[in-house]
Formats: sequence, structure tokens, C-alpha cells
Amino acid sequence: MRMTGLLIAGALAGKILGFLREIAFARLLGATVVADGFRSALTATLLPIAPLQGDAVPAVLIPLHKRWSAEGRAPERFTSLTLALVCFSVGILVIVELFADSWMRMIATGFGPEAHEIARQFLQVMALGIPASTLLSCLSSVELSLGRSRITSLRASIYNFGVMVGIIITSKSGNPIAIAWCFTAAFNVTALWGTWTLVREGALDLRSVRPAIAFSAVRQFLQQMRSMLVQPFAEQGNVWLERLLGSASGVGVVASLDYARTLTETALFLISQPIGYVVLGRGHQGAEQMRRYIEAIARPLCAVTAPASVFLFLFAPDIVRLVFAHGVFDEHAVGLTGNAVRGIAVGLWAATLGWILIRSLNAAGRNRIAAWILAAAYATNALFNLILVPIIGSLGLGLGEAVRGLVLLAGAAIALRCGGLLVRIILPVLPGCAVLGIAGTLVLAHLDQTLARLGYGMLLYLMVTIPTVIFVSPDAANHLIGRIFFKRPRYMPRPNE
Repeated sequence: MRMTGLLIAGALAGKILGFLREIAFARLLGATVVADGFRSALTATLLPIAPLQGDAVPAVLIPLHKRWSAEGRAPERFTSLTLALVCFSVGILVIVELFADSWMRMIATGFGPEAHEIARQFLQVMALGIPASTLLSCLSSVELSLGRSRITSLRASIYNFGVMVGIIITSKSGNPIAIAWCFTAAFNVTALWGTWTLVREGALDLRSVRPAIAFSAVRQFLQQMRSMLVQPFAEQGNVWLERLLGSASGVGVVASLDYARTLTETALFLISQPIGYVVLGRGHQGAEQMRRYIEAIARPLCAVTAPASVFLFLFAPDIVRLVFAHGVFDEHAVGLTGNAVRGIAVGLWAATLGWILIRSLNAAGRNRIAAWILAAAYATNALFNLILVPIIGSLGLGLGEAVRGLVLLAGAAIALRCGGLLVRIILPVLPGCAVLGIAGTLVLAHLDQTLARLGYGMLLYLMVTIPTVIFVSPDAANHLIGRIFFKRPRYMPRPNE
């Protein structure tokens, strides 16, 4: 629970800074060619190192590090593996720098000459952070294995802070390349700090690096990673397709999707990711114990996130207008971003729970099936993007992401054999969602002011969610009431929970 709290606190801090970053970005750049260029350059920077990023690496490195720790050889093996992966990423950096122009054309084929040149300049600077990004992925994994979360908690905050500094410099100098330099500096500074910290604490041992140890560690890593390689390639391939279709659909579509995700990914970073890491750290459990654990998580989660999805769908334009509509972020940008938020909201509740169930599969050692479920989800996302984006633009991108969340949840539920349980949990939540949908539609029809709409919308959400939580998950509600009013839990979990 302490580790979950730290991860959530770090994610919350990063999310707050992320909101401030996007507000500043929207005020200064809006949905323009510069904004599209930065987003596309970010994709072009991270795509070549996709297997070394994201959730696949901790899913492999955390159990592997625990095994090495049990053998008493964790520092030397982990250090050798990390050094080998960083050297590999340096080679990727050189290739990206040499072929930046061609690579950028492949990522955003629909860009005109001005947008392409801006994106290429961004890419050549941001690519300098590729080795540091790989290093941070490894360092955060070993910290999670050791029961710590400093790098994982601080990484997003430092990145967002660096981009905000770049935005401030750009507003003063008029040169947007400062954003790319500050982005790169944030990654490299964090990587140096993390390395120094873990060397000082003994988790890294630079003096023990040997070629033979490195080859052995890399071989074990690749053996574990082999079954999961489909996941990062499917994820980044889908991102590439989004950039490709978005750049061809008009100016601002690429940026609007990222603005929308700034709002909707709160559930992922504050709920799914921290709980998922804790589930991963629990290791393998029996089928019955896992079923009880899933039920304990799913009941309060569905009761909160399903009405939240309805709220987001109804009030998306008002939320976007309140958060981003400043400076050059005009009504056209509000419309694009609002449509993307509405599309994502359709499946947000499913994605939030689905990611946690995927971590349950990883904890049980079922990495292959987890990877193929993710690949199927991203493939379905890509298919819907190909069909919908040319017709409805940013709304199609959002709906594609919603379908991905639904497929993710369905696949994980089938693999864990808990589909019937989830259906029994979700059905009692639907009446409240229907009431919120009808009442929210009436609010939108009778009120014109943004703040008034959102105020009544939030009140309706709370009026629906609180009774739903009490009805669907009385144990969790009783526990929360005890913590708030009695400073101790009124509900004490049974030992097997």
C-alpha cells in the first residue's frame, strides 16, 4: 500500500505538471504545424526503441531481477545488461541522426514542406535523449523490484517540467527548438541522477561489468522478452498509423489527439499503472485467490470509471474549452480535441480495468498470452483508425482507442476466466450511467455557460457515483468511510484477500 501510494502520488504530480504543460503548449502553439511537428518528432524518437520502453520492460526485468537477487548476482548482471542495452540504443541514435529526413517522411507522410522541416529539426535534437530513455526504463524497473519508486514517480514530472521550461524559453525567444533541447536535457539529467543514486546504494556495480556476464544477462533478457516483442511493436505501429492518418486529415488533428489524452490518461497513470505495478510485484497467486483479488479491484473501479466515461463523453467540449481554450487555441482546436475526448471516453472504463488484468497475467507468468491480447487490441485499434479517420477525423482516432480498451478488457477477462464475474459487476453500474446520461443531456440542452454546465455535471456525477459505489462495493465504501471519519478502516480484509 505504501508503494502504491508513492506511485499514485508521483503520477499525480506528473499529471498536474502535464496539465500545466499542455495548457502552456495550447496557449503558445495551439493546434498548428509546430504542435503537430513536435508530437510527430516525439513518435519518431521513441518508435525505434519501442521494445525497450513502456510496460513490457518492467514486466520482464522485475521478475528477472528478483531471480538474480535470489542468486546473489543481481548488481553485476543488471549492470552488465543495462550497459549493453544503452550501447545498443546509442547505435540507434546514430542511425536516426543520419537518416532523420527520410525517417520523418515515413512517420508523417501527410506533412507539407514547412511542417516536415519543423518536425525534422525537432527529431534531430530529441533523438539525443534515446540512450537516456533506455537507461531510465532499466533503472525504474530495478527500483520497482527493490520496492522503491523514486525514478518511476519522478520521471514524468521532470520530463513535463523540462518541456515547460522549453515553452517559456520559446515564448521569449520565438524559437520552438528550445522545447526539444529542454526535453532532451530533462531525460539526460534524470538518467545521470538515477545512475548515481543506484551506484551509491549498490544496486549498480560498474566495476563488475564483464563481456561474459553481459552476454549471459542479455540472453536471459531476450529469452523472457521474446514472447512480448509483439506488444511494443504493435503499440508503436499503431502510434505511427495515428500520426500518418492524422497528418493527412488536416492541421491540428495530430496535436488534438495528444491534448485529448492529457485529459483521459489520468485514469491510466493514477489508477491502472500504480495498481498494475503492485499486482506485478505480488507475483503468482492461485486461481481462487486471483479471482477474489480481481473482484476486490473491479467492483469499486467500475463503479467510479463507468460514470466518469459518461461524464467525459457528455461534457468533453466544455472541459477542453475550460482547460485549453486560451491564446491561439481556437474553437476549431476545441472541436477537434473535444471529438477525440468523446471517442476515447466510450472505452475509458474498459481500458482502465483491462490494463490491471493484463498485469495479473504478467504476474502469473503468462507473458505470451498477455502480449498477444495487447497486439490484438492495437490491431483492432489500427483497423478502426483506417476505416473511421478519413471519414470523421479526430473522433475516429478517439473511437479507435475506445475499441482498443474494450478488446483489451475482453481478452484479459477470457484469459483469466473471469468474464462472468465482470459482467455481474458491470450490470448494476449501468442504471446509474443511464441516469447520468439522461440528466447530463438535459443540462446541456438548457444551459449555455461552460462553468455552469460543468458544475451541474460534476454534481450529477457525484450523485450517481456515490450510491453506485456503496451498492456495488459496500466493503470498499465501508473501508473508506472508516478511514475518513474514524481514522482507521472499519472493514478489515480477510487474510486471503
